[in-house]
Amino acid sequence: MASAISTAVSREYLLYSHSDLTSLKIYLLTYLLKRPSIPTYAREQLLYAIAVLTKRGIEDYDEQEKRKVMDQMRELCGVSEWGRELAIGLGKALVDEFGMIRGSRVGVSWDYHKRTKEYFESNYLLPLFDLLLNVLHGQYQTHAQSPHYVSTTLADDTRISNHTTSSSNPSFNPKQDPLLLICFSLADKILSWNFERKKEGIMLAGAFAAEGEIIEEDELFESAMTPEFPASWRSYLTNPDVLKMFFALHKLVQGSEMAAHRSRQCLIQLSGLHGELFEDTEQFKAYASIIIEQLMKLMDDLALAYSLPTPIQPQTHGPTLLGVTQMIRRLLTTIPLNILCFVPEAGQFLHSVAQLSATCLREPVRSGYMVDELTWYMEAFDDLLAVWVMLVQNALELCASQPTYSRGMDYQSQSSFDTTGVLGFLAEACNHITATYIETRLEMAKYLVEEEDEDLEGFKDWETYEDQLLGISILARIVPERTIGRLYQCLHERTTYLKKFFGTGVGEENNSLDYLYETTHWLTLISGFVLADSGEGEQPLVPDSMSNLSKELDQVVILTKTILSIFELVSLDPSTIEASHCSPRVAETLFWFVERWGSTYLLLDEKDHSMMSQNIVSAFGRPSSFGEGKAVLDFLIDKIRINFKLWSADSEPLIQIVRTLDSFGKRSALRNGLLESDKFPSLVSYLTDNLNEFPPTTHSGMIKTITVITSGAPDDGIRRKYFELVTNTIEKRFINVLQRPDLAQVYHNGELINDVMNTLEMFDGLAMGSNMLNCILVYEFCARYFESFIKLINIYQNYYEVSLLVLQFFDSFVKYQDFGKLSSEQSQILYNAVIELFKNYFAANSGRQRIGCLEEEEDDPYADICLLLDLLSELMASEFEACGWDVSSRKQPLGDVDVASVVLYGLNLIIPLINLQMLKLPKLCKEYVKLIAHIVEFYPDKLAYQAITPLALFVHNEERKRNSTATVQHLHAPLDKLLSVIMDCLLFKEFNSDMLEPAAEALIALICARRNSYNGLVHTLVSQQNTREFEDRLRDAFTTLQANVPDTLPETVLSRRDVGSFRDVLYTFLMNVRGFLRIR
Repeated sequence: MASAISTAVSREYLLYSHSDLTSLKIYLLTYLLKRPSIPTYAREQLLYAIAVLTKRGIEDYDEQEKRKVMDQMRELCGVSEWGRELAIGLGKALVDEFGMIRGSRVGVSWDYHKRTKEYFESNYLLPLFDLLLNVLHGQYQTHAQSPHYVSTTLADDTRISNHTTSSSNPSFNPKQDPLLLICFSLADKILSWNFERKKEGIMLAGAFAAEGEIIEEDELFESAMTPEFPASWRSYLTNPDVLKMFFALHKLVQGSEMAAHRSRQCLIQLSGLHGELFEDTEQFKAYASIIIEQLMKLMDDLALAYSLPTPIQPQTHGPTLLGVTQMIRRLLTTIPLNILCFVPEAGQFLHSVAQLSATCLREPVRSGYMVDELTWYMEAFDDLLAVWVMLVQNALELCASQPTYSRGMDYQSQSSFDTTGVLGFLAEACNHITATYIETRLEMAKYLVEEEDEDLEGFKDWETYEDQLLGISILARIVPERTIGRLYQCLHERTTYLKKFFGTGVGEENNSLDYLYETTHWLTLISGFVLADSGEGEQPLVPDSMSNLSKELDQVVILTKTILSIFELVSLDPSTIEASHCSPRVAETLFWFVERWGSTYLLLDEKDHSMMSQNIVSAFGRPSSFGEGKAVLDFLIDKIRINFKLWSADSEPLIQIVRTLDSFGKRSALRNGLLESDKFPSLVSYLTDNLNEFPPTTHSGMIKTITVITSGAPDDGIRRKYFELVTNTIEKRFINVLQRPDLAQVYHNGELINDVMNTLEMFDGLAMGSNMLNCILVYEFCARYFESFIKLINIYQNYYEVSLLVLQFFDSFVKYQDFGKLSSEQSQILYNAVIELFKNYFAANSGRQRIGCLEEEEDDPYADICLLLDLLSELMASEFEACGWDVSSRKQPLGDVDVASVVLYGLNLIIPLINLQMLKLPKLCKEYVKLIAHIVEFYPDKLAYQAITPLALFVHNEERKRNSTATVQHLHAPLDKLLSVIMDCLLFKEFNSDMLEPAAEALIALICARRNSYNGLVHTLVSQQNTREFEDRLRDAFTTLQANVPDTLPETVLSRRDVGSFRDVLYTFLMNVRGFLRIR
């Protein structure tokens, strides 16, 4: 009934008189007041109906009626407990309706929603919060059995502080007393309100996107903020009594999971107040002092619970722990460090936070929880870790301007936490946290060994825990000598145990081989993050803290050499008995360490650093700097070869070795170091000669890496020699397959298919290894087999995986080839090969039935279509890359085939295969739109507008049918791009009038699908005119054009009847405006 009332009023509001609607509202409220036993869902629906009526008519009310909205809720609060439940419930409904986040669809414009929200925000939100505080205080008195406080305005009362916040009412039951739960729910909504005048950035009119912030944050360094409240809220939100009351009430409802959750959400928001609420620094400090005091009580409660001899279940205290850490993070993210330093309780508070951080790490291990039960503790630790990282970074900035500080500060006894001691304090706290983290990882290794679960869904530990390890490394570098020393000591112990085991075959008690390997893995992992930064992007430099430490002590060099020495223990000849005890996981981790560490330290150039430690330069630098880096590189080459032999049947360590070599190939110093090494040629020969013995998953990456590295050889003869080592291996395998006389009879043999697929993967690796130094060599070799690849398409037309690898090769070949170095004849050969590829692929697959639901369940659905679309896009881009993306300087091929012909030929074959259901897949849609956008931009004379129209029609009708943009939101940006490109072609570029009809179809479909974006483009174009005359002419012309755009379009391809009138208007429009828009 309530839902029907809301719907009817929304649709037919203007048909009812104002008095009838007012009477209906009063009737519904009276109906509820007389029925305290009405089910909760029915009560809420009726209250939402009242809220809808209020919002829909708020602009028609006079001032007296507007005041009645709050007066009625106050009257309800004075009637009875049930009346207070109705008043607070109505407040919830009003906040939802006026907030534009969960508001009902009431059939009014976005402007109306925005105006009513702003009015509610200015006139009702604060009085509603005042009413809520009074009801909450009444509940506090009831449950805490307080004898006093009878004020009507909490903001001016100071007696709440007389109550003890430690009082608890174990008899609280939300089913028997639901009012407190409803109050917390409303408080959470109000404290999360997104104030209109405080929004950052520009929001497009008409956008009904959700605006609220989510309190639970997933990203380590992402900081959610409490909304910035206006100054008018100051006397409420910064009132010590109000803040203490919320903490006290939270204590009361701990027995109720739902009420405790809602109250925690409120406290998280209250812990991050900022902005105009504080007139000066003193007010900010007073507020921080109160929150710190209350948070310390919560931490004391947690410490007491964790100190009990009986372990607690994480499900019991987990939400509380996570809530407290989020409050801490919200507070310390908000309050500037230079203010926090002068809060008297700050030192003890941060000490408690450090202890809680350690508890989050230690408690699950102490209590013996399984690894999969650590979620609460790890999430809480990640919150606190983000806090410590932020404090460290802020402190370093602070101390850079005030460099004098004392590391020996007694941070627990300081009455004021001054800036001169902040880094010294943080050094002690960070060292404590880092040490605990290392200890915890070593303890957790025991459980990991028992569970025998090395991977989490295929992700490596350095990927799964990257953010956490990055945070720990930042803390460790504050006092690096302690962490480096601790890591060295632990690794030295393990190498001693491993030497003893391999020497005697007997391990130490409580140090099984699996445990030793697991702890070695984690110690190496942590060391890698502490010693070096990620090698992604620019050349990473040695961290200053590591360089400075190495100047005083040799700890950095000693730790690194200790890790490298482990290679000697676990890189054994596979023919020995001891080799059976080696760990592929440790080998993989060691080579990951070499990848991360080597990009920074190995063969480093001291000129890149202002003040580099001579110890590091001597140990790992270039020979020109008298460094031993070349010897280390030779050592690693030996270990690469041994580990390829040792793990020839295990792909994971070998894939990591290939990644390590690939990272070396991207650094000129390391690439040159490999090429100059006497041991590198024998390594390349070994890898290429024995490629058949290694897992197929390593072939493509290995060929690519060797090709890239060897392309940097200083001499053309050496470069060709290395290249022939690679290509001879590939050619031998490929010819052995193609020249088999019985190929037509045995092509379906499983072993032969594997050989074909492995060889195609090698060709793909070779194609990906192409660069400006070797592109001609790669082209000359691969071009010899273009016809053979196409032949495989026909032979293996019923083997999808083989055809997919052929398509992958051509896609990689076009993507990585430097077309600027190819002759016209060579380009012609490739263009003709691509045409033949398309012709044969579609001929071979013409009868193939695609079952959409099965395709979409694959890991890479419609992979062949995506590859073909990407191939055409890359082929088109290649022509313009060769001439600097200048269309006017486009090379004209000598033959009859050009890029445009190839692309449009392929597109005409692909488009019939793509349906609207397939375009729901983001990857395929992205490739499709990228190709179409390139065609529109570079080949308007051969424009395939028919490829754009179905996509725009699909989006338009999908949104219209579902009354929602959620299902096609991923298509909005691509369509906006296409709309912009087409408008640019129609208005500013040469345009063939023969293309007017398909252009009109595409444009009208795009306008209907993206009206807001179209209006934005029109507004921009009009505002850019330099004379009033042109501005008026263009505006009038667009108005006439817009008048001929219908509200809806059919779901199928448009007919002449659908666009005939629009085409004529578009023609007139272009004749009117192109004359003054196009300038030459």
